[in-house]
Amino acid sequence: MTTTSKSSPFEISITRPLSVVIELKHSFIGRYEDRVEFVFEDSQLKQHFIISRALRAIVGNAADHEALAPKVPYTPRTRSTSKPIKKFVEGVKPPALNAIPYTVKLPRAAIPSRLASVLSSPDGTAQIVSQIRKRFLPGVLDSKSYGPYFKQLLWAEEHQAECVIFRIQNFNAIQKNSPL
Repeated sequence: MTTTSKSSPFEISITRPLSVVIELKHSFIGRYEDRVEFVFEDSQLKQHFIISRALRAIVGNAADHEALAPKVPYTPRTRSTSKPIKKFVEGVKPPALNAIPYTVKLPRAAIPSRLASVLSSPDGTAQIVSQIRKRFLPGVLDSKSYGPYFKQLLWAEEHQAECVIFRIQNFNAIQKNSPL
């Protein structure tokens, strides 16, 4: 709904503020968004300016809202510490890996201890990401920093994959030991 007025009888000043009430009437439940724009004229400078604000409303049933409210406060799961894997069991190599005769086995590229300590910290994800950006990633991505930049990202991704595998293994162990 758009309402336009060429001129208004209201003058607004510091000593005489003006309150505007906006009312939404809708017969369907849901989320609604719109924008309100106020066009003003500075009478001394003879210039127009606009103040624009986003409006958001949720139309629903108060009883349904109360029924969906949480019954108890949220408590996050306690984080468990994982032991680093020291013993690896080699599996059967897929036939595609034996198709190319490799001359040298690549050395294991372990995650640097400083990066591993940042990734394993109990801080939130946003804090860990900001620490990695500040301490490990180069400020500029160019041909010289390309290798170190993506090396750090690969190590972080590998660490995240190990954490996910650990959580899945712990979840399966809990499920196997449950009495149900």
